Order: sequence, then structure tokens, then C-alpha cells
Amino acid sequence: MKVKLLPLAIGAAIAMPGVAMADVTVYGKMNLTLEMADYEFEDSSSDYDRWELNSNASRLGVKGSEDINDNLSAFYKAEYEIFPDDGSDGRGISLDGEVFVDLDGDGNPDDTVEVDASTDRTFKQRDIYVGLKGGWGAVQLGNFDTPLKKSQGKIDQFNDMSSGDLKNVLTGENRESNLIQYSSPAIADAITLNVAIQPGEEACPDGANNNCDDGLADNYSLSAVYSTDMLYLSAAMDDGIDGEDVMRVTGIFYIDVFEIGAMYQTAEESEDSAGDPADEQDGYILSAGMKLGESNKLRFQYGSSELDENYEVAGDGFTDTLEITQIAIGVDHKLSKQTKLFANYITLEEEFKEDGVSGTSTDEVARLQLGLEHKF
Repeated sequence: MKVKLLPLAIGAAIAMPGVAMADVTVYGKMNLTLEMADYEFEDSSSDYDRWELNSNASRLGVKGSEDINDNLSAFYKAEYEIFPDDGSDGRGISLDGEVFVDLDGDGNPDDTVEVDASTDRTFKQRDIYVGLKGGWGAVQLGNFDTPLKKSQGKIDQFNDMSSGDLKNVLTGENRESNLIQYSSPAIADAITLNVAIQPGEEACPDGANNNCDDGLADNYSLSAVYSTDMLYLSAAMDDGIDGEDVMRVTGIFYIDVFEIGAMYQTAEESEDSAGDPADEQDGYILSAGMKLGESNKLRFQYGSSELDENYEVAGDGFTDTLEITQIAIGVDHKLSKQTKLFANYITLEEEFKEDGVSGTSTDEVARLQLGLEHKF
């Protein structure tokens, strides 16, 4: 249950005259899974399986608002990811040997990782922002999900799950710093427009000819969302966000006890730092859910993408290809409005083909997850 701190605010206001009162909510979520993970690599001698206890975007946050007048209010949010499984985000762990692919979805680059243990954290920043809203819409500033990421709605039936989140298949799932966003009021009670800009904040050294990102809107993200009880449609794009240009369309249909969703996306690098042709990715997500009574739900998801890594050697063009396939099935059982048990089976396969080399190399992980989630 979300905790309202209005009585504390009233007490503080009495103790300190002149302090404005505001409605403040402390909230959070604990989501942990016991998992049997089976890792299979192209080099079969590297295969292994193990039991894991994982936290899946467990979080703790505070949010609130203040009515300034009849037409204007302020709002804010400060949310952090927490790690009830091992007490840290794992950044202080050094990995011995080569990491072939990011099959576990932990965000580590596909390379040997060595980091200073002093960088380990027990809290990881999520959405943190402040804003103003009124009948004209809302403006917010800070660190939060881009309009393109938010445009997915609830299509991801395995959101935040290791290997199951759609970010394992498609690029563009970005939470960005230094964002300034405007969101329109609901048009015809169904349509919302969102525009976020990101200043470049890049230093321009002498001799750079001002060819650097230092403008007010060097990068931006846009979305248009249509939402009713039966239908959710969105179209979105990123330009330069995290170095990529992305276009995405999403549709979700709600029919009786069924949820049916589809997403298609195309993306390419904004600019290749090595001067090579831009890498490109195309992919899609298909998902479905079915409610079984008041307490149970079946979930399914299929994701596929193809990444073309383009480069030149001695003037000749080459393209390496990475194909990603995700298959996931799951079931939820609600114990209460705030607590549920769930089980997932997820496979994530990455198949790599090098230009000019016969054959492909394939790495795969399969996960059986038994989970418990509690929201408060």
C-alpha cells in the first residue's frame, strides 16, 4: 500500500511556520526470482548452468505534487533501483574471461569487463524529475524514460525480466539524463503528444569549428499516443538519443480477457565514430496475455531482430549480422492486489554471422524463473 505522508507534512508545517504542505507518497516494489539458467555457447566447452536469485528492477521511490493555484501545480519524482538479492548492482564484479553476449540482460558490454569495486552501488538512479502542469499540459525536467521508450505501453509481458525484457531484442529502451519534456493534455480524451529535447552539453575545443553537440536540442524524442479501454496505438521516434535514430510503432488490442500486442521498429546509428557506414537494426515484438478469472493470467512473447554491423576495410564494405530471437511464456497468480506469484520460461538466442566467413556462431540462454512480487 502506498504510504501517504500528509500527516507528517502537517506536523512539519506546524513545527516550522511558513513551510508549504504537499501530498507526498512513498512507494516501491520488490520483485525477485529464483532461476535455473542454462547457458550454451558456440564453444560448447564453455557451457554451464547454475541457480540464481535475481532482483528484477526492485525499486524505492518518493513522489508528490503541490497545488500552486487553480490552474498550476508542481510535481516531482525520485525513484531508485534497489538490490534485495545481493545488495548491489554488480558493477564492482570483475569477470574473468570473455563475455560473448549480454544474454542475461545485465547491460554489460559484450567484452571482458573489469571495473573498480569502489564504483559498486546499493542504489541506482531511475526516474528523477520535477515539473509543472496545468490545463495546457505538463513540462518536466530531469532523468527519465524517453517518449519512445514510454510509447511501448504495456506490450512487454516480461518487462524487467532477465532475458525477457524487450530491451534484449530491440534498441531504443533508454532512460536519459538532461531531458526537457512537454506533454500535451489529452486531445479528445484519447490522444497525447510528447516532445523531449536533450541539450548536447559537449565541450567545444579550439579548432573544432563548432562542430560539436552544444545546442539546446541536439537530440530529441517524440511520440504520439492514442489510448482507450480497448485500443492502444503509438508512433514514436528518437533522433540522436544515445547515438541512434529510431522509429517505432506499437499497437495493443484489449478484447474481453485477451491482450494482443505488436511492435515494429527500425533503427540506425546517428553517426559511426569510426567513419564506417551506420549500423542498422530492424525487429519486432509480438505479445499476448489472457486472464483466467480474477487471479490468474497467461502470458506469451516472441521477439526477433537483425542487426547489420557495417564497416569498411581498405575501401571494401562488409556487413556482419547478429540475429536475436526471444521466446517467453509465463503465468501469474495474484495473492492480493499488491502481491503475486509467477513463473516464466524464457529463451534468448543470438546468432552471429561474419561477412565472408561460412557458417554462424550461436549463443543461447534458457531460464526457468519462479518469482514473487510485492508492491507497496
